[in-house]
Amino acid sequence: MKFPSGIFGQEQKSAHIILNHHGIINYSCSQIQHLLGYDSVELLGKNSFEFLCKNSCAKARLYYQKLMTQKNTVVNSMFRVKHKTGKSVWTEMTATNLLHENNINGILITLRNVAWDKNYSDARLAEVIAEAQEQEKQVFAAELHDNVKQLMVASLMFLENAKINNESIELYLEKSADTLKMAIHEVRKLSHSLVNYSVEDFGLYGAVKYMLKNLCINNDTRIVFWMHPRFESKLSIKEKIHVFRIIQEQITNIIKHAAATKVLIYLTQAEDQFSLRISDNGKGFNEKECNPGIGISNMIRRIKALNGHLHITSALNSGTSVSGKFKGADK
Repeated sequence: MKFPSGIFGQEQKSAHIILNHHGIINYSCSQIQHLLGYDSVELLGKNSFEFLCKNSCAKARLYYQKLMTQKNTVVNSMFRVKHKTGKSVWTEMTATNLLHENNINGILITLRNVAWDKNYSDARLAEVIAEAQEQEKQVFAAELHDNVKQLMVASLMFLENAKINNESIELYLEKSADTLKMAIHEVRKLSHSLVNYSVEDFGLYGAVKYMLKNLCINNDTRIVFWMHPRFESKLSIKEKIHVFRIIQEQITNIIKHAAATKVLIYLTQAEDQFSLRISDNGKGFNEKECNPGIGISNMIRRIKALNGHLHITSALNSGTSVSGKFKGADK
């Protein structure tokens, strides 16, 4: 993708990316590595929302919808973005809708790490971050009011109708139950977007257990998680984050697609060799007809960063197994 000379500044404190109308990254400048640790090439084709910390996702999607309403719309706000190391970075983002511009044909995003900005004193930086956190809370409050509350009101209305319409009582009760299920689903989405599974705070074992507890898995799904006692002690924080993200990605895939009733997660270690295996008894898929998506590509990239390899086996109605062996990033 080529752009006119000088269209982007070269200030090291800022970086630029361009998204298509679906939020997929079509371009990123070289300064992005200085800011977030990612090489500009490895970001291409990725969903931009995957790089936002969970607490910032709801606000970002709301702003993105606003951007798409009309051309030349500009949005400016603070967001927490995931650094390649796994840490979160507070960035000031300015987004402009330039989908109509032939030279850009996308949403232009400029990011600045506010911690590097000399214009921000420690007190001002703390104030700005507090304001951004308050905005995130307001977004969730609006979601609860505008979406969840309305669903609850509708469910109550169906129950009231059931009381006074004996002939249609089953119909109204069914509608009430369906609407209530929708409300529960929305609350789950909001609560899970607030959860921060910190490997640094909980350790690898604790972070995985916390994630499994909070992700919306069907009550009929039984998950067995076992980790070798020495597995975690021999890995750096960075390596633990890679392992955690691989597990998180595959568990998410299972939740979305597998309809599994049993999931096994094993992390083993022998001498200098580490192994992980995630298997389920779900729907499975035909390996010959399946093209790797971004999620699988990310898992492969992470296992390669650990000097290892990943193997995925699956068959229709026979479940899926993801297994990997590695020695560690610094080995």
